[in-house]
Amino acid sequence: MNLKVISYYCDVDDSKYYEKSYHRLKEQLDKYGYDYHIEKLDSLGSYKENCRRKVDYIIDKFRQFDSNILWLDVDTILLKRMTRLEELNNDGAQPVDILFASPIHDIAGIKASPIWFKNNSKSRYFLKSWKAEIDKSRRDGQENFDHEVMFNSVINGHKYCNFGMLGYEYCTWPGDSNGDTVIEMGLSDVDSKKDSLRKMGFDEGKIEWQSVGLNNE
Repeated sequence: MNLKVISYYCDVDDSKYYEKSYHRLKEQLDKYGYDYHIEKLDSLGSYKENCRRKVDYIIDKFRQFDSNILWLDVDTILLKRMTRLEELNNDGAQPVDILFASPIHDIAGIKASPIWFKNNSKSRYFLKSWKAEIDKSRRDGQENFDHEVMFNSVINGHKYCNFGMLGYEYCTWPGDSNGDTVIEMGLSDVDSKKDSLRKMGFDEGKIEWQSVGLNNE
């Protein structure tokens, strides 16, 4: 199968949330026989910057591997084979360049994991655009991660890129899984993440809601 699953992990504190998540995801990818590449990286000092490096990492892996790429956050919980994604990946006639998951099956709800990229120039151009948005937000001192600025690239990407959509079964909220769930999202509870969310204006209830940690296993 012309597909490389990629991710990385880097812990910003002593909780080892991401290292523990890596071992879980590795076991699940091995179980289903996926070809994957996951690296342990040195932390950049904050949850925010560790997230922002995602796009640079994906661009680098496109250079390294001559294949379609599937990005999975390392705290992804893979509960079943990604059958629908495999079908789309293996269908050379399908016109989709980039495949997102959305609980509402609309661009407005897309997640930053999983994301499937076809091995073509359109995907690479989209990634360069996304990187530019992240670099700009860093220069402007904005308090955001990789996900928030991705939407600007998606809006502009409609001019040159064909986007596809997977449903809620590929981005199920922690604790809401059922028999159809393929991927349950991971939501870290590290303090560095919570500090950034506070700076972004989230109240404490919303912060805790988005900080499940490893308790969703």
